[in-house]
Amino acid sequence: MIHTIYHTIKRMVMLSFMGAMTATAMQAQEALHLFYKGGTKEKIEITEDTQVEFVKQPYMKAYWSSNDTIHLPAASGRSFDLGFVETNVGFTVSTDDDWLLVRKGNHKNNMGDGMYDCYFVVYPTANKSNQSRYGKVTVTSAKGGFTKDFVVEQHPYVLTLDYYRRGFDYERAYIDTTEILPWNDSTYYAIVYPNHGVEIASYPEWMELVKKWDGDDYCQFEDIMKVEEAQNAGQSHDTYVYFRFAPNTSVTDRKGQIVFEAQGQRAVVNIIQEGLNDKTMLRASKELHEMLYTSGGAAGQGYHNDFGVPSMMLFTESRGADLVSRVMGYNWFGVPVRYTDLSPSSVPTYVYWFTLYNNIDVINRNILQLMELGENQYVNCYLAQAYALRAFDYFYLAQMYEHTYVGNEEALCVPIVTEDNMHDWYSVGIPRATVREVYDYILVNLDKAIELLKNNTIAYPDKGFISVQAAYGLRARINLVMNRWEAAAADAQNVIDAGVARPYTRDEVSRPAFNDINDPAWLWGINADTADAVAMGFANWPSHMCTFSYGYTMFGAWRMVSQSLYKSIPSTDVRKGWFLNDQGTSPNLDERQNAYIQNYGAPVYTQVKFAPYNNMLGSNERDIKASDIPLMRIEEMYLILAEAKAMMGDVAKGVEVLNTFVKNYRDPGYNCTAATTEELAAAVWMQRRIELWGEGHSYFDLMRLGKGVDRRGAGFEQQYIFNIPAGDAALIYPIPIYEMSGNKQMVQNPAADQPVSVGE
Repeated sequence: MIHTIYHTIKRMVMLSFMGAMTATAMQAQEALHLFYKGGTKEKIEITEDTQVEFVKQPYMKAYWSSNDTIHLPAASGRSFDLGFVETNVGFTVSTDDDWLLVRKGNHKNNMGDGMYDCYFVVYPTANKSNQSRYGKVTVTSAKGGFTKDFVVEQHPYVLTLDYYRRGFDYERAYIDTTEILPWNDSTYYAIVYPNHGVEIASYPEWMELVKKWDGDDYCQFEDIMKVEEAQNAGQSHDTYVYFRFAPNTSVTDRKGQIVFEAQGQRAVVNIIQEGLNDKTMLRASKELHEMLYTSGGAAGQGYHNDFGVPSMMLFTESRGADLVSRVMGYNWFGVPVRYTDLSPSSVPTYVYWFTLYNNIDVINRNILQLMELGENQYVNCYLAQAYALRAFDYFYLAQMYEHTYVGNEEALCVPIVTEDNMHDWYSVGIPRATVREVYDYILVNLDKAIELLKNNTIAYPDKGFISVQAAYGLRARINLVMNRWEAAAADAQNVIDAGVARPYTRDEVSRPAFNDINDPAWLWGINADTADAVAMGFANWPSHMCTFSYGYTMFGAWRMVSQSLYKSIPSTDVRKGWFLNDQGTSPNLDERQNAYIQNYGAPVYTQVKFAPYNNMLGSNERDIKASDIPLMRIEEMYLILAEAKAMMGDVAKGVEVLNTFVKNYRDPGYNCTAATTEELAAAVWMQRRIELWGEGHSYFDLMRLGKGVDRRGAGFEQQYIFNIPAGDAALIYPIPIYEMSGNKQMVQNPAADQPVSVGE
């Protein structure tokens, strides 16, 4: 037994120090402590006499991050990470030139007692000449037997405005550039390389120089070692210049130059600030819309379910009962499926809150500036979009952070942050307004938007902007939630009568569609052709929702229809083909599409409603992510009108509207025979579930109709078959933790971190 323990210990010691230790007979010990290179300190008790001796031998291993030649820019400060050494004996670092310093840091790490890393950062002083200069860095082990030499080349002084090249590729460095600034920017900064000797020769009289930081104090080694900023590569290579200027209230652009000079060199920024005209207002309006469907980093970097309103649509659809998906690694929307999104630090509540309030904040700031200019056609062009979008933002917030309007009018909803009180938010805080107050504020904004849109003289270029008809449609939605039936019917009828859109024909939806903003049925949508979301890889709507796009769906995150809903769709209804049947096929697919489905093994009931961009199946090209996303279609207006008529007691008119729409455009065999308000309301809800499937409406319908979330018979995995009653605390989101800590008057929702009440 003693012999076995001895040899076991010896083998472990040899492995842990890579053969650097030997064991010989010595004095008996009561306990033996071994320290392993992997970082684990392990104690082995010896209960019988064992004679062991440790002899520690030198160990040194280097990991270099470059070739033997180091290229440095002309600037002073931290310039290059050389690498690091693992050792237990120490070493020296030397340079042969006084303009070079190698900062050496060492610390004990997870390699065990007596072992430490040493890392190197090379610092040069500034090269103020027009010639490269050369030096050498040598690393030598203290015990000998190890030497590493590096040749250092520092590039000559080249003044440039290109932040990313900074003199590394100094022959291609930019010395002139043109900056286009929006009419209302109040600050601008330029970054000039390098960080010493740069002077501002001139700048426009309408700009005010606020700050110039060029790191002159950090050119000496003693300063480099003392000043933390100078040890950061992003802060020590460049000269930063900040300017402030007033809005340009002229319709014409104003121009000027910022001229930098250093070491006989010259660099110029040509400044063009756009005037207050239709071009700038349309661009500013478009930027507001783009904020709604790009990632704001609300959930943190690397989250593929953070891409604005399309994410919200998928979050809410996944919380409901009609869109079914499997909880697995590629399903980034599995959290709402499981109802484990009820934490104040969950991704969904972050995406909702920060995307929408960030947009509101930008709107508030711009409205404040515009109101100082007085009304004109250009200002009104922007204000119309701003008011409508602010209403849209608050409508989304109101529905996710409190229960539906009717019966909850005095319940706490969300803070109303406006251009007048926005500076109070994180100073004294802004309390949650009541549901009634929030909806009243939504309507005030929409009324303003509609009035401006009716008198608008500037044509919006596409349906990515909110038209007057889309604003009426949005107000019809809100009136429906508020049970203002006459107002909802009037707004919906107004949109229908305008004739700007018509429903998709039966032929047009007998194949995958709903991906083109130019389709005649669309009133408002996300024009993804130019959206930032196109470049977001897998973090976009088609990747998660379109069965035919290259993305998460093809790897198993399929979106399927509720089986009970599918079975309720008549065989004569073209919309039954929006989903695969129980054999995994659909009459709406052509041979190529069916082959694609079969190849990737889409399960039964998978949706095939949404077509990919240009019908490109599974392409991994950039433009496959450019499918447009519907935010409002004319079909919704027919359904709002039918429901409103039902609730007004005009059942006959409601039946007529519903039959006309469904018979003419979806199912020629359809015939609604409802005789009561309740029967007609149920028929309309069924049509909404089918027609608007996957477009972000179903969950909100459950909330406003008091239906709860009943997943029985839908096809969810067993553990996610919930039957959550209407009004349950789990149906609304908790306030994000950052808002709870930042807003001094915030009150949390009751469901935060609580288990879901699933019912029976």
